[in-house]
Amino acid sequence: MQEAGGRLLLMRGRGIEGSLVRWYTRSAFAHCAFLYPDGRTIIESCAGYGVRQTAIKSWDGITVCDIPGMTVLQWQKLFYWVEDKLGDKYDWSSILTFLTRNKPNQNNRWFCSELCHAALNAVDSQVLVRVKSSKVYPGLLSYSPLITVSAWQPK
Repeated sequence: MQEAGGRLLLMRGRGIEGSLVRWYTRSAFAHCAFLYPDGRTIIESCAGYGVRQTAIKSWDGITVCDIPGMTVLQWQKLFYWVEDKLGDKYDWSSILTFLTRNKPNQNNRWFCSELCHAALNAVDSQVLVRVKSSKVYPGLLSYSPLITVSAWQPK
């Protein structure tokens, strides 16, 4: 991976919410975000906050992933795209579609994996190319052959 690129973080999630997401999706992961090249700052969509930039507080339960085909320019475009979404609300209505199996609305609101997948699509990444962003849960991203566990370790 080139030094100036970002990384995808897949997280187990905490508390009852994380446990429910992992149980319902039969996945090891309940949350995802992008890690900036500084190795501390992330951008995510989080319940209660929406799309935000924040710093990693703990690396417990986090798997750091690379996307080997991504160029530095693609990462720059991805961060520009996702930063444009800062302040957008959390997408509770699409979360409910996972439970009801109804068709989600496109509403300029985001849950974590919907945001990450849409950002990857916006920069022509081929990660899960045949899946709609509103149908992607965090663990599904881990099944893409284009995403690998990183050798990078937090300092």
